[in-house]
Amino acid sequence: MPQVLLLGASGGMGRRIAALWESYESSVPLRLGVRRPEAMNDFGPGAHVAIARLDEPNSLRGALSEVVVVNNAIGPYAYDPVPLLDACAAAGAHYVDLASESEFLAAVHSWREHRETRIAICPGASTMPGLIELSAAHLTERLGAVPSAFEVFLTMGSANRLTPGLLASLTLQLGVRLRAPDGGVSFREIRRRHLHGLGSRLFGRYPSPFDGSGLDLGGWSVITRFWVGLDRSWIVYVLRALSYLRPRFRDRTWIALAEKVRPLVAMANLVGGRAGGMRIEALNAVSSVLGAVNYLAPREALNIPALPSVWAAHALLDVVQPGIRPLRTLVTFDEAVTSLRAHG
Repeated sequence: MPQVLLLGASGGMGRRIAALWESYESSVPLRLGVRRPEAMNDFGPGAHVAIARLDEPNSLRGALSEVVVVNNAIGPYAYDPVPLLDACAAAGAHYVDLASESEFLAAVHSWREHRETRIAICPGASTMPGLIELSAAHLTERLGAVPSAFEVFLTMGSANRLTPGLLASLTLQLGVRLRAPDGGVSFREIRRRHLHGLGSRLFGRYPSPFDGSGLDLGGWSVITRFWVGLDRSWIVYVLRALSYLRPRFRDRTWIALAEKVRPLVAMANLVGGRAGGMRIEALNAVSSVLGAVNYLAPREALNIPALPSVWAAHALLDVVQPGIRPLRTLVTFDEAVTSLRAHG
């Protein structure tokens, strides 16, 4: 029977995606891919669990047997995606990931450009770039004109549990030089912004896949600035301080450090809230706001980055056209809004 393979199923985001998949009551079963044999015991009776390690081609081939779509939730995305994409192509399985890291996304696009393959690929099926592109396309259509620029403000509640992958993904990009036209360094520039339903929050400028080529609207490319914030200003200032420290460490070393300090970071859970959200603003040539799309998650803020990969995987079950398929080509804005509302 055809199945969907979820890689990284034992991680925090993987578990969330698995629960969301079940809520869709899909007729296609989910196969849970884990890296460690002992993790196979973490799931209930009847679960389809398989060992799937990116560094072991044989385990990947076995896990991909009878799989029609792969949802890659193994973060942070600081590794080479080529072996996994090669395995998907060999198995004829479509591919989805939740990556927002520019180098990883560029590697996925480069792989597709240099290979003839029958599979469809949806990289970045998460908050960024997927949901942001989908929302910006809707906003542009509503305005009836292409804006001069977009600004995106994403905020999280510090009471949400930080998984090792999420903590590493958030902090790996601190202190890197932005590839945006206006330059700058990640999280050195701080701005305060009011978000619908959340009040005033502090944000730091953060790297995004939009920095170099802009936000892709399928024919137009629009300059986009991305900001990340939290519900406690002191945490934002801590991240700003870390932006001076982060460049001194290799990625592998930093990921290991993030794992060691995670229990200390978790203390922020005791003082923060759970609400998070996102605001996408369309600007004119003099930076006045023409319109905006607002998302508010009172409790389940991590459903915002998790759900788009579920939508994409469902859509790819019926896709026959190969090539790169951005999220905005697989799901409509109204479908996304309906799903987000249904999941808090």
